[in-house]
Amino acid sequence: NGGKADEEYQKQYFENLNNKGSKAGDEKEVPRTEQKAFTRLSPDAIDLINEDWDDNERTSMMWEIIKDADIEEFLSILQDHPELAHIRSEDGRGPMWWAHEYGRPKMIQILRQLGVSEDRSDTNGIKPKDITHERIKGSI
Repeated sequence: NGGKADEEYQKQYFENLNNKGSKAGDEKEVPRTEQKAFTRLSPDAIDLINEDWDDNERTSMMWEIIKDADIEEFLSILQDHPELAHIRSEDGRGPMWWAHEYGRPKMIQILRQLGVSEDRSDTNGIKPKDITHERIKGSI
């Protein structure tokens, strides 16, 4: 009843465990056949999400996916839940800040496609481009 799906999930889970601590820019390629279209939210919906700053399971999950350069999980989650591209943690940072901080150019590109602004600031007035990883500065 889904044994194959479970087996594939477990295989990917353990591969992801082995890839923890990836360096900046170390995002895996995802075959185009596996990529689905993204749903871009309305500007009003984006603004509403950006008003709620909170540390929770969703912000922690997105931070970890970006930190670990797990592009497959990143794509999968945002294809099903595009609102997560816009979430903000208690300090005002969110996926775009983390993608810049960890040097994830493909993730930055996807976040841009979803309408995530690089002009918003965190609690200290810092914008995502202010903390771009040295490895990708000037290339994104």
